Amino acid sequence: VSDVQLVVKPNPFNNTTSAMFVSPNEQPVDLTLTSVSGEIVGKWMAITPNMEVVVGDNLAVGVYFLTSWDGTHYKTAKIIKQ
Repeated sequence: VSDVQLVVKPNPFNNTTSAMFVSPNEQPVDLTLTSVSGEIVGKWMAITPNMEVVVGDNLAVGVYFLTSWDGTHYKTAKIIKQ
């Protein structure tokens, strides 16, 4: 069993937040940011594990879902822009 994590700090946030995918298999990941209505509002491809991605500078206030996919595991984090 792998210990896959999607870490988002701070959350909730005002301007921007940082997202980092942690995976023991060191596979690159794709990150997708969607609104509560399902609209894709951000996408990052082939992110190296443990690399920080800044999210949120162009987002409206609201709730979003950040999903990572490493080819084997999905992980989703609910993030809130205040």
